[in-house]
Amino acid sequence: MKLEHYAYLRDWSVKRWIDAHKPWIAAFIFCLALLVGQSFIVSLLVRRRTDELARANAEKAAVEHRLQALYERMEKFRKANTVSQLSSMIAHELAQPIGAAVSYCNGLKLLVQKKTLTEEKLASCINGLERGLMRSRSIIEKVRSYNRGGVDRDQRLSLPGILATARDSMPQPLVQALDIAMDAAPDIFVLGDQLELELLFNNLLSNAVSAALQTDERLVAVHAAACGGKVVVTVENSGRMISEADLTQLATPFISERGNGHGLGIPISMSLAEANGGHLHYVPRPAGGLIAEVSLRQG
Repeated sequence: MKLEHYAYLRDWSVKRWIDAHKPWIAAFIFCLALLVGQSFIVSLLVRRRTDELARANAEKAAVEHRLQALYERMEKFRKANTVSQLSSMIAHELAQPIGAAVSYCNGLKLLVQKKTLTEEKLASCINGLERGLMRSRSIIEKVRSYNRGGVDRDQRLSLPGILATARDSMPQPLVQALDIAMDAAPDIFVLGDQLELELLFNNLLSNAVSAALQTDERLVAVHAAACGGKVVVTVENSGRMISEADLTQLATPFISERGNGHGLGIPISMSLAEANGGHLHYVPRPAGGLIAEVSLRQG
């Protein structure tokens, strides 16, 4: 039927093909434009996101660098603080045995000057000097052992023996000032380091006696009992009424009510108790004074 007026249908051309398929061509061009536009937008978003990630990575690297520098500074401060704590511990714990040795030396010189030195007094002075010097050497060796990692805190120790040594190693004026009531069964054993526990109770007893001497009651009592795998030791002393603010201040280093004190005895005692798997805390005594309660591992 492609005759006369329709003869052109027998001849195909680009223009005729375009005219015949205009809707489809337009739809194709529209879809192609959408794809190109989407590709451009995606590419733009990817570049933006890449730039953001690059900035984030740069900021992260800068933060990590600052954190590393801060960590190194903190590590230096920590080491310096450790050295300071050890120095404070040495100064605090050596003060008593060295002071005792000096007192015996002064007493010995006085006896010689007065020409009243007897064999008995000489032996007493020598024994006192020996105890003070041996105590000093033990403390120095203990501090040196910390650096070597040679501390054994699992020794099975007699608690009455530790308490007796702690009491006898106090300054002689405190030892002679009043009698300490000891209530500890001979079969009570604890786990810990010998010298550290002796230092712990030496500090507690010295503080208790010093406080009790300022009262008319003059009471220092020690009681020990084993219960549930723990040994609880209480050191009770008479003294002035203690408030909650006073209790908080007790554990603060470098704050002391004693004129010649450094405020290190109680913080060091708490550290020694915790190092040996125990705990130390204080409660006010109803009649005035303090009750120090130490819990240790039972041996």
